[in-house]
Amino acid sequence: MGIFKDLTGGKFGRLTVIKRSKNKNGTVMWECLCVCGNIKNNNASNLNSGRTKSCGCFHIERVSIRMKTHGMAKTHFYRIWGDMLTRITNSKYKEYYLYGGRGIRVCKRWLEFENFKNDMYESYLEHVKEFGEKQTTIDRIDSNGNYCKENCRWATKREQCNNKRNSVYIVLNGVKKTISEWARHLNIPVNTIGNRSRRGLPVELILKKDKLLDPKYWVWKKESLDK
Repeated sequence: MGIFKDLTGGKFGRLTVIKRSKNKNGTVMWECLCVCGNIKNNNASNLNSGRTKSCGCFHIERVSIRMKTHGMAKTHFYRIWGDMLTRITNSKYKEYYLYGGRGIRVCKRWLEFENFKNDMYESYLEHVKEFGEKQTTIDRIDSNGNYCKENCRWATKREQCNNKRNSVYIVLNGVKKTISEWARHLNIPVNTIGNRSRRGLPVELILKKDKLLDPKYWVWKKESLDK
């Protein structure tokens, strides 16, 4: 009888073993979480031998890429799809820790390019017509959410930067903007607004064009601001 080996926590390709389980016949299996978010039971032999490396999403991607019947393999739109998958599945990608590394997933439907095209291509063309291809990027509305039709839109590079999960928002008179947006709107340096915010000044003063508020003055006098 072979020696039992606990595979819990082990990584096999795109799969991470969650726990030991059994199938309906009572055979020992291992419940695995795939990087795409799917859960699948696998036997130890397939995991250890490398025959099983994903829930099946890897095979779907390879088939889709090999077929290339859509004729869009060299287009900007196709590169956006491929880059999206890379950010989620490739642990060697330089910013993987911001995407797949922190649990962001691509919905199962979008693992096939044709589905992604059906959901997003029409709106992509509209955005390109207005802003051009170089300024058309895919952006998650909720930066902590997954890539799926309900949570994605097309945005310019500037808009995407404003939607980063660490963006700081300031609300004045019901208007909500990031620090960089307020800086452009009021023609005040970004660092100036940021420094004022960190000092704990009221919003009205953070966004006020008054050099007495700037850090280089060390202190500010209320009577000067009321003039």
